[in-house]
Amino acid sequence: KKLLPTPNAKLPTPNAKRAALIVVDIQNDFLIGSMAMPQAKKLVPVINSLKKNVDWTLVALSQDSHPEEHISFLETHADNPAATKSKCIQIGNHLQRLWPTHCVHGTEGEKFYPEMEVDEKDIVVKKGVEKNVDCYSAFYDNSGLKSTGMTKLLREARISDVYVCGVAFDYCVGSTAV
Repeated sequence: KKLLPTPNAKLPTPNAKRAALIVVDIQNDFLIGSMAMPQAKKLVPVINSLKKNVDWTLVALSQDSHPEEHISFLETHADNPAATKSKCIQIGNHLQRLWPTHCVHGTEGEKFYPEMEVDEKDIVVKKGVEKNVDCYSAFYDNSGLKSTGMTKLLREARISDVYVCGVAFDYCVGSTAV
């Protein structure tokens, strides 16, 4: 299925007077680093256009920001042959997917991709900051127990409609949108 917009795609015209755009994880490690996704760089001009040409009440940028030895890093579980083979571990009743080390706090990989325009009025919401729980959604960690602050941010701005874009749909964008 083709998820990239065509060059002739029309910009959204939010019906609501209080619309927000959430841009998910447009970071170096997901575009050019340890978890680079083919074609992801093509999203950046489209996102820049959305940010520039639509009158958003609020633009929020989610940013994966993991501590070293995060629970989701395959390298954290290098001494567990079953985990390294399956690329998963069981945490309570949750199956945790293991990923290459990515978006470590303070590294180049954590930074936003340089071609994405980040405005001073954009609000950055960090996620995945806790060592022992992953966080795909820009709203809550994967356990559903700890908020990133995104819900409060949208409520305080009295947002009625939310548009979500970014990488990767099957994990972070999808978890944010649902």
